[in-house]
Amino acid sequence: AEEQELQSFELQCLRLASLATIAGAPQVVLPVTLPGRPAMGISLIGMPRTDLQLLEAAAGLEKLLQPTLEAVLEKRQQAAARAGTPPAPAASSHSSSSSHGQSRTQNGRHAAAGSQAQQPGEGAKAEGNTAFSAGNFDEAVLCYSRAIQADSSNPVYYSNRAMAHLKAMRFEDAESDCNLALKLDSVSAKALLRRGVARMGLSKYELARKDFHQVVALEPKNRQARGELENLKHLEASGVLAGSGPIPEDAESIPNGF
Repeated sequence: AEEQELQSFELQCLRLASLATIAGAPQVVLPVTLPGRPAMGISLIGMPRTDLQLLEAAAGLEKLLQPTLEAVLEKRQQAAARAGTPPAPAASSHSSSSSHGQSRTQNGRHAAAGSQAQQPGEGAKAEGNTAFSAGNFDEAVLCYSRAIQADSSNPVYYSNRAMAHLKAMRFEDAESDCNLALKLDSVSAKALLRRGVARMGLSKYELARKDFHQVVALEPKNRQARGELENLKHLEASGVLAGSGPIPEDAESIPNGF
C-alpha cells in the first residue's frame, strides 16, 4: 500500500485502541488470516491490572482461532457446493481474468460433483426426518444410518441420528454420534447440546455442564442450554450431583470460553 494509505490505516487503528488505553485496560489484538480473505483482527480487552491473565487467554484463543476459522470457511464452501452455488470469490485484485475463469469452472465442477454426491444421503436424511416426525425413532435411526453410509463426512447426519437415539433413550449411542459429529464440525451448537442431554441421561453431569456452557458461548440466546444449566444448579443445590466426579482430562470438548 501507499504510505498515505498506511498512515490512514494506522490512525483508524489508534482510534480504536485508544479507548482501552484511556480506560487503563490491557488490550491484545490477534491477527486472523484466511486464504483469499481480507486480513482481520480480534481485539481482547481486560479489566485494569489483568495483563497476564489477558495474555494467557489470548494465547489459548490463538491456538483455537485459526484452525477453527479455517474449518468454518471450509464448511461454508462445502455447503455452497452442495447448494450448487459457488463459494465467495477470493479477495485479490491481482488475479488475471483467465485465472478467474478457471476458478469459476473448477467451482462449478465441484458444485455439480458435490450436489450429485449428496443426493443419496439427502434422500435418506429426508426419510429419516419423516420417520422422526411420525415418532418412529428406530426407523429414523436406520434412515440416518443410510445417509451416513452415503456420505460419512456430513456431521448433520450423525447429529440427527443422535437426536433419534435420544428420543429412544439410548444415551450412549447418542453421545457417540455427537462425538462423531463434533469431530467433523467442532462448533456445532446442536451436536454440543444433544451430547449434553445424552450425558445428563448418563449421569455425566460435569461433562454435560461443559457442553451446555459451550452452547451458550456459541449461541447466547439458546434457551434449552440455559435451562439445562439452571437445572444443573438445582440438582447441585439439592445434593444430587455430589460425588459425580470432576471432568476427566481426556474429555472430548472444545475449550471453555470459545
